[in-house]
Amino acid sequence: MSYTSVANHLTFEHPADMKPLECGWAYIDPANPVSCPQGDGLCCVFFRSSDDGVTEGFSDISTNPSLYAGGITRTSVTVDGVTGTRLSGTQTEGQGGGPQVEYDFTTDGRAYNLFAYVGGRPDSLIASAPSAGVFDQIVQTVVFIS
Repeated sequence: MSYTSVANHLTFEHPADMKPLECGWAYIDPANPVSCPQGDGLCCVFFRSSDDGVTEGFSDISTNPSLYAGGITRTSVTVDGVTGTRLSGTQTEGQGGGPQVEYDFTTDGRAYNLFAYVGGRPDSLIASAPSAGVFDQIVQTVVFIS
């Protein structure tokens, strides 16, 4: 299924059992599609752009590296012709916790942050979180729009 977030200037494909919502950012949660999050640690996948109007935030890997005592893996990626960075790690300190994946891109003067708590491991924060592979597949379908 396809979803367009006008507020976040992107479109993406997602599995039919995942329900995107707009909460200032595009939020995808297969377990709780009826309410928006009030902050981090409460759901699965967040997509946001630098001018999405969000005033509250959520923790992510790039802004909180000290929370990932086991280290952070960084790789270069290209999505929709835009080169960015994929970060992954397991949060060991603070709220949230468990394995997480983040993608960061900048294009047309706008910064994008695509972040997920990922499942498929016993230390996952959220049982219904997508696997890292599913999240990677969703990100690969992103098209950045003006």
